[in-house]
Amino acid sequence: MDAKVKIIFADIPVEEAQKDLLNFLDKLKEENKVKDYEFEIKTKDGGVVTQRCILEQGKVIA
Repeated sequence: MDAKVKIIFADIPVEEAQKDLLNFLDKLKEENKVKDYEFEIKTKDGGVVTQRCILEQGKVIA
C-alpha cells in the first residue's frame, strides 16, 4: 500500500522540516507500520531536499 501526503510547513528552516519528517517516519518504521519511505521538500528558492540530503545552514552539502 502506498500513500501520497502533501504537507504545507509553516515558515520554518528546511533543516527543521527535514528533521521532523525523519523523526516521524523513523518512528513509524520502528513500529513496523511502514516498510520504507521517501520524501521531497521543495524549498523557497526552488531547490529540493530529500531524506538523503545532509544540510548545513539551509544548504545541501551532501
